[in-house]
Amino acid sequence: MIYLEAYRQLHRHGMFKGFSLEKHINKITELLKEHGCKSVLDYGCGKAILHIRGITKEWGNVSLYDPAVDEFEKLPEGKFDAVICTDVLEHVPEQELDQTLQIIFSKATKLVCLNISTKEAKKFLPNGINAHVTVRPSEWWLGKLDSYRQGQVMWVNFDA
Repeated sequence: MIYLEAYRQLHRHGMFKGFSLEKHINKITELLKEHGCKSVLDYGCGKAILHIRGITKEWGNVSLYDPAVDEFEKLPEGKFDAVICTDVLEHVPEQELDQTLQIIFSKATKLVCLNISTKEAKKFLPNGINAHVTVRPSEWWLGKLDSYRQGQVMWVNFDA
């Protein structure tokens, strides 16, 4: 991953607070219940603060993955009823996006929940590049995402 070490540095220095999931908790909880999801993968969980605090305990079995955070850098094996991914995809370089989306959708059997920013971040990587390395309009994202769906329900929210 091109910028993985840069994102690791930002996490280590507390530049990512780990609360991007918070504003989506209610909607995601509603969707998980609606679709009978008992196992969830948080892809790009950051420091997993909300999970650790028990905010997501009603989600069932939650597995955590974030390649830029040491304790969550190993992608859990197997499939999950749902995969959630908030404030992550805009951090993935466009040339790595296809592989990332393939993994996300291949891990979900029922539901994929995504929150994607369509604007530049206020943070920068150590090399001066904006932390949101893939900034595209929502229409572009929807076209890209649709090609990876394998029958799952998809919920997408765009932060603009």
